[in-house]
Amino acid sequence: MRLKIKIALQQKGNFNETADGMDIALCKIDLTNRIILYSGAYSSLIKVSFSAENLVNRTIVSYSGIKTPIGIYLNEKEFFNTAIPFQPNDVFYMFSDGYMDQFGGTNGRKFLKKNFKDLLYTISPSSMEKQKELLETTFAAWLTGKYEQIDDILVVGLRLK
Repeated sequence: MRLKIKIALQQKGNFNETADGMDIALCKIDLTNRIILYSGAYSSLIKVSFSAENLVNRTIVSYSGIKTPIGIYLNEKEFFNTAIPFQPNDVFYMFSDGYMDQFGGTNGRKFLKKNFKDLLYTISPSSMEKQKELLETTFAAWLTGKYEQIDDILVVGLRLK
């Protein structure tokens, strides 16, 4: 994929060339074997697993990709796949950095990945529609009417049955 991005961006590795790239997370879902193959470039995948008995007892795990963007990069590293098993009702999240990097709150600080991860853990038992609503209302409250959105925001959540 990196080669295709380099071709699309017409990158040859010349000295004064623009080093455009992007952060990306890709998943391939194997429903038969109940495995997700994940690979990321400066992007994480978060999994929330629920106990078989209820939606209250749950665990959260963050999977990190490589710390290299896709596209041309001085210290390119090979991408790798991580095989992640899943059970019914597990929820997976992929996201851009926009939510976490947003300034707001009472002190005008960034939302941060820890708070974002805690938020996903908290909302994960809810329906996907309700989770969208909770993400939007939490974000609006974070802005407190004083801050503007500074970046694109993308959050993708998948509940696998």
